[in-house]
Amino acid sequence: MNGQNQEVLSLSVRHFNVNCTKTGKTEIRTNEPLAINAAVQQRKWHYDDGVTNFEGTFRKGNKNKADGTLEITLTGINFGNGKGPENCHGGPRTFHAHT
Repeated sequence: MNGQNQEVLSLSVRHFNVNCTKTGKTEIRTNEPLAINAAVQQRKWHYDDGVTNFEGTFRKGNKNKADGTLEITLTGINFGNGKGPENCHGGPRTFHAHT
């Protein structure tokens, strides 16, 4: 997030559980932040690229902290486990963030 609450620039997920069509329950992690560039309007933002659905709200009285929900849908992902492409879904899950 930029310090002015105008745009959410990136998202980093330490661990997020999803259910996959072949693998079953799987944990997703991001080593590098994902660029999302979501505009903030009236302390709220939303991002949806067809794979990741993300929305949140900045807290009143503290412009550097935010709360929201994250829902992840992965289509045709291959984990390299010999099971081939599969679809995964997880969330929505509540998060708390700060800039």
